[in-house]
Amino acid sequence: KMGNLLLGDQVEAKHVLAALSYIEHLTPEGRARISEVNIGEVNKFVAYTVDGIALRLEVDDKMADKAKLTESMLKDIKEKNLNVESIDVNLESPFMKIRK
Repeated sequence: KMGNLLLGDQVEAKHVLAALSYIEHLTPEGRARISEVNIGEVNKFVAYTVDGIALRLEVDDKMADKAKLTESMLKDIKEKNLNVESIDVNLESPFMKIRK
């Protein structure tokens, strides 16, 4: 929990900085697809697309690579017209959960 943040405060929480890094590395089109970022846990966070897809991400130093992977997966979903509920944005073994 961040508590009361004021304009000009410096945020040093690793998970918040990781989420900001992830968003920063998305293209403008990719950022436009994100509606919300939930930074509820210290070692992971969830971003939601405007289409309601949950993007689950672990906090590490590879957020730029994860941003690129996210955009690639979202492009595939759109091109193949998939009905996806969530994506585990994991560089070693990314996973899409299809809605039933």
